[in-house]
Amino acid sequence: MSQAGLGRGAVEPVAVVGMSGVFPGADGIAALRDLLEQGRRVAPERPADRPSEGGSATAPPVCCIPGVGRFDAAFFGIAPIDAEQMDPQQRLFLEQAWSAVEDAGQRPGGLAGGRLGVFVGAQYGDYARLLAAAGELRAQGATGNALAMIANRVSYLLGVHGPSETVSSGEASSLVALHRAVAAIRSGQCDAALCGGVNVLLRPETAVRMLEPGDASPSGQCRVLDAAADGRVAGEGCGVLFLKPLGAALADRNPVHALIRGVGVGHRGGGAQWDASAIEALADLLLHAHTAAGTAPRSLGLLEPSGSATLAGDAAEVAALHRAFTPQTAGVAPTESDCTLGSVKAAIGDAGPAAGIAAIIKAVLALREGRRYGVPGLDRPNPGLARDGGPFVVHRDSRPWPRPAGGPRRAGGTAVSAAGTMAHAILEEWTGPVAGDGVPGGSVPPRTRPVLLSAGSEAGLDAVAAALRNWLLRQGDAGGDRLLRDIAHTLRTGRTDRPFRLALLASSLGELAVLLDAVPARSADPRILRGHAAAGSSGPSGSGPEELARAWVAGAAVAWPVPEEDGAAVSYSHLTSPVKMVVNILVGTATLKKKKSDFKRD
Repeated sequence: MSQAGLGRGAVEPVAVVGMSGVFPGADGIAALRDLLEQGRRVAPERPADRPSEGGSATAPPVCCIPGVGRFDAAFFGIAPIDAEQMDPQQRLFLEQAWSAVEDAGQRPGGLAGGRLGVFVGAQYGDYARLLAAAGELRAQGATGNALAMIANRVSYLLGVHGPSETVSSGEASSLVALHRAVAAIRSGQCDAALCGGVNVLLRPETAVRMLEPGDASPSGQCRVLDAAADGRVAGEGCGVLFLKPLGAALADRNPVHALIRGVGVGHRGGGAQWDASAIEALADLLLHAHTAAGTAPRSLGLLEPSGSATLAGDAAEVAALHRAFTPQTAGVAPTESDCTLGSVKAAIGDAGPAAGIAAIIKAVLALREGRRYGVPGLDRPNPGLARDGGPFVVHRDSRPWPRPAGGPRRAGGTAVSAAGTMAHAILEEWTGPVAGDGVPGGSVPPRTRPVLLSAGSEAGLDAVAAALRNWLLRQGDAGGDRLLRDIAHTLRTGRTDRPFRLALLASSLGELAVLLDAVPARSADPRILRGHAAAGSSGPSGSGPEELARAWVAGAAVAWPVPEEDGAAVSYSHLTSPVKMVVNILVGTATLKKKKSDFKRD
């Protein structure tokens, strides 16, 4: 699909140019993809770093993000006293927002002064109560624990001027945030947006409150769409998308992971959660969202329903989907070309206000990878799926997703909150040119290219080198000289320069891999240049790649040449400082113990 092929009067799609996230069992997008591909299910637990208060003995276990107390305050220029008073949800969203921008091959600091919107879905705020119970709540805690500050702090630290909003609409929160982000871009309120959701459950009472009475799974498994469904498992998560209008994304040579065609938001009205009027309201919402987007529900090849993980609730939601799909599919038996239903909740639990963005990130991965991820642990499908011979299929394993003959792959994601807010997003694969494909002849001349890495410490430098090496292993031999060019371009133009620096002079991907393997041993290889940026460093002694790299590792400002075939952004993100500040929440006391050594710059 190209812009020229949108059709007269069609609304320009919004491109997902960057994404980042951390979820139970998946410390990053690549890990989430692996978890989904392998069909694994994260076991709920009661982590040792969470408090144990009254009533916790009967609290349900939670699918948790490990190490939510870890945060590198110095990386973001935040004073330790401010950082320790910050809700971990603020810290997580800030980290993932930064990584999402880097994933688009952009330097976060380069956004300052621009009209970037920030929209985040969040609901709970346990941290202030823990601070107060421990006698540790300070004046900084007023801003450190306000839900509004989850979005506002990102806008402040990036220095951007677009809308900055935290949305609290229950489980639909992050999809409502996505709706606002897309609307703000299309109305001209902002030129780009960061949007997503975050959920961290620090108190057992919150996990109890998150699940409606009788809604917690006694088996400790979130069996969405399964005939054995017996309730939900509370979970955590944080996911962020970086969005731009498609035209701007192509002009900026960003990677395009997928397109957002539209997002609809509504409410079920005054009825019970899944009575007949609620089913009709959800069906009408899907039809309205697709009509506004210029698509049809029947064009979806993959759909993530909200998923109550109860037999009756899932059947009712599927009934609403049938109502939206049925006009075009009555009496048609399901086939592989029909709509596959999936559920990220079955893998990572119900992330509450972040559940919607988790489902959307899964859908983006499915579109990008051409895979239909299954429902982990599926035993027998919910009988409601067979209603009237409808279009829906469900399976346990991951399968290839053939592109339909009539157009691109499309996917949808739905979220329904207990309070009645509903949202549905429509996504489409990007089948147009990949950034950087316009190189004459389709090849890149081999040459020595400086690959630049930096961090806040020597240990951090080793860590980011290891992260790049692991990323290369995932790519295999694909890309060749063009991928090396794009990696060098991305790390040169899309990363913030930190004090400790490393430049690797490589002329092929294989050579880069060898050099990365040699970094931890402090190899004397002349192609590996280490340094620490110092003020007043002299400029390069020549214009060759080695002279420029030597000047850069010493801290000099370098004017890198931009050849005609200069590279495009590569989706490779990392925080350049992996050592985190630690706030330990002690089990059984709800007190906070801080170690001064944990607040040092890494």
